[in-house]
Amino acid sequence: MPSPAHLARGLRALADLSLPVECGGCGSAGVRCCSSCAGVLRVAVPVPWSPTPAPPGFPPAWAALPYSGPVRGCVVSWKDGGRADLTQLLAPVLARSLGVALRDHRPWRARLAAGAPVALVPVPSAAAGARARGWRPVAELCDTVLSRLPDDLAVCLVPALVMTGRVRDQAGLRRSDRLDNLTGAMRVRERRLAGLEGACVVVVDDVVTTGATLREAARALGSAGVEDVVAVTLAATHRRLDAPPAGAALPAGPGRV
Repeated sequence: MPSPAHLARGLRALADLSLPVECGGCGSAGVRCCSSCAGVLRVAVPVPWSPTPAPPGFPPAWAALPYSGPVRGCVVSWKDGGRADLTQLLAPVLARSLGVALRDHRPWRARLAAGAPVALVPVPSAAAGARARGWRPVAELCDTVLSRLPDDLAVCLVPALVMTGRVRDQAGLRRSDRLDNLTGAMRVRERRLAGLEGACVVVVDDVVTTGATLREAARALGSAGVEDVVAVTLAATHRRLDAPPAGAALPAGPGRV
């Protein structure tokens, strides 16, 4: 008997087949993702990334692309436009971020070499947002990424985080309001703690902006006894006027997000 999640995924796939096809990145007709936009995703070069200023407790994080142009178009179409078909295009981008994070996070090298498992923990959606979308895109993206990782890497999806109460939509909020909005907003499900024990824990989100969401996720995990959390994202938001064009690699080292 298929699970409700698999049934929902199948229904969305059928809906995609019946809807008019347009590029998720630029809106060009007749193709789900044009060669130009797909090319931008293919050249993703993940780098360590941090907001400026970084909120206290912000974990080490890696982002693959600037959140602008076709990257922004694809993420918005995918997450808020119901374009579940774009998950397959975004999964390699996230897999690349994860691979770089696992390679470059020095405190984990010995643990990974000894066969320590990796737990992917998706950032939870607010209840209202999940109901409006009808699916949980970040969790499904993580699930898709699992099939794209090396066989010798023990990675599992552990949806350990949940929202503890009602939070406002982060869009349009000032930096200080974003931090206040999410402080104390997440907790770890007790029944998921076993999946985190002994694992290298990676928080996953689509975009990092002020860092409020990843900071809160790391705080919640830390309060449950999980140490040395890192984060990976598809993209990072630039606040500078001289932000690089979509498809350009993010600058190495801390930047303004």
